[in-house]
Amino acid sequence: MKWSVYEHIMHPKTLLRQVLNYAYFSGEKPPLPVHYTPGNSRLVMVTGENASGKSFFVRVMAAYCRFGADKEEAILVDMTMRTEGGLARAFVFGDEGSQSTGNISLQSVVKGITTCKGREKNHYIFYDEPEIGLSEGYQMAMGAYFARFMEELPANTKGVVIATHSKYVVQPLVAYTPHHIHCGPPATLEEWLTQTPKARSIDELLALNEDSWDTYRNLDEELRRGKEEKEERKVKAVRGRREGRRGRRP
Repeated sequence: MKWSVYEHIMHPKTLLRQVLNYAYFSGEKPPLPVHYTPGNSRLVMVTGENASGKSFFVRVMAAYCRFGADKEEAILVDMTMRTEGGLARAFVFGDEGSQSTGNISLQSVVKGITTCKGREKNHYIFYDEPEIGLSEGYQMAMGAYFARFMEELPANTKGVVIATHSKYVVQPLVAYTPHHIHCGPPATLEEWLTQTPKARSIDELLALNEDSWDTYRNLDEELRRGKEEKEERKVKAVRGRREGRRGRRP
């Protein structure tokens, strides 16, 4: 899981509304359809199937924190660092050759919470699939551990964002009335918790990688279109200023 520090923070409801205005998630046919159910706490749960865009949504939230108006701190804990080297990776994961995947995931959660408790500045913390490698019983314990953190949540921790596949992690956190983002068809957190998993075929399983690429190709296309529109607005603005100067000439 990768730890990244970003600046600029706001209330979770405000942050979510700003992020949901992006073309990635809005409009009649967005590249990544999401459903938002407002909550009443500093906790945000992000759910959805594989290749639904959970990780992307979390990273967009973190990026918006970085470029927002208020200079604060945010901490992103995700899995990408496992493919990287360096001291930061070793600090988060330790020695993967001698530790189980579940224990490594647990240590990343513990270190993240410890970091929050030691921070003197306002901040967010983002977790992306913190349950990786844990059996169901230990996922329950992780949910309880997050719940205990919510009971002791430092005043400077302005938001806790957790993207997960695990209903066992989520169940102990329902009592904290979290904001809920579901990536995919509309579903409240309660509906998601009681849904029967949709059985997938072997063909669907083998196509999962291609589905992920399709999702990110759609996102790349939206990003390219956004850049082109921004460049077009810039060109029009320059042209307008030139025409204005010509009109003022004697």
